[in-house]
Amino acid sequence: MNYDSGYKNAIETILGFMHSEKHTHYSVENVSILEPLYLSIVEGISFSKRQFETDRVKMIINKGRRIRLPSKSRYMCNNIYDHIIKHVKYQVEYKTTIGSRNLIVRFSLFDNKLELSELEYYFQMILSWIYTISHYSESSCGKTQIIDLYFTDFKKVFPKSSVNILGHSNCNSGYSSVCAETNEIVIYRTEEWFKVLIHETFHSFGLEPNYNCERQLTKYIGTLLPIQPSVRVNEAYVETWARIINVIYSAVINSDSKHEFYNILRFSLQLEVLFSIYQAVKVLDFMNLDYESVIDKTSVQARIMYKENTHVFAYYILTASIMNNIFGFIRWCTKHNTKWLQFYKSNRTCKSFERLIKDSLYSIEMKNACKKFKNQDWQNEGLRFSIVDSVN
Repeated sequence: MNYDSGYKNAIETILGFMHSEKHTHYSVENVSILEPLYLSIVEGISFSKRQFETDRVKMIINKGRRIRLPSKSRYMCNNIYDHIIKHVKYQVEYKTTIGSRNLIVRFSLFDNKLELSELEYYFQMILSWIYTISHYSESSCGKTQIIDLYFTDFKKVFPKSSVNILGHSNCNSGYSSVCAETNEIVIYRTEEWFKVLIHETFHSFGLEPNYNCERQLTKYIGTLLPIQPSVRVNEAYVETWARIINVIYSAVINSDSKHEFYNILRFSLQLEVLFSIYQAVKVLDFMNLDYESVIDKTSVQARIMYKENTHVFAYYILTASIMNNIFGFIRWCTKHNTKWLQFYKSNRTCKSFERLIKDSLYSIEMKNACKKFKNQDWQNEGLRFSIVDSVN
């Protein structure tokens, strides 16, 4: 498994926490609930290899005016946009079909030289995931799926001063259309790009709560929290699944048997859950807040001091609380979603998810874990969402 060397302190702290306490709920029995996804991903990887073996993938290299450049978006900060426009060297484009769905993936490269064999491997992994997620999505979403990856070296980092508010330049890595006939995804950082891809495909293929449910969930969580910004609960739903699936990919890629897969998965899930909590505490510490104050409806301090210019609470705090309740979340999806990954669009399901949110946010285990990660040395550590790099 691969980890970002810039997070050495985080990894050492988390490993120390893992070794000092027994976490019995990461048993083979519990993680085996993810076996259907394991089998789907293995099938997807086999499918992607067959597409190459049977010459069903077309590859071209675009240069100059043939390079597809991104449109301006509020989810991409100006300095990254300007860097892409000025410095992109060439673009490697792959095309294939998955049943009746067309897939176009373009890798835009800069001074970071990547071999065509590496890009082919990346495309195989992307293709395997699009094949997998297609089984859980509506057929009307993404009849043509376009994915643009701009492999820049910009990383998600904190502002130099806590006076600055966390926003898109600090936290976002991509954006997408939602369940359109022609779906487009743009990813503009190399950092944790495959996990970001999984996140954006959940939006693109319509697996998140629908508009009415999202409004209901946002209103509900607003009754629990003291903070002013509206919390986009669908971002937490999507991000939780993205982190879980990213870890499954890592375990599949690094194992030679199902037994080895489960051993890696058990370790990696625990690491990812604790890293989620670690990052949540770090984000709140940047704002001079702690977890208990930000979930206390009566906290005047949190009401005044908590600020965000993107979906920070959903990405870091709410997702961490759901990750901490990871098997409760997976069992909830198994019980309530007919397509498992796709949020079932009914009022009853929405109300039930409200209970899961409340249970996750206010769990004693979550509060205690946050206390253990207080007063860490955050210096030089950034704002990654996940610690496991599955595809690189």
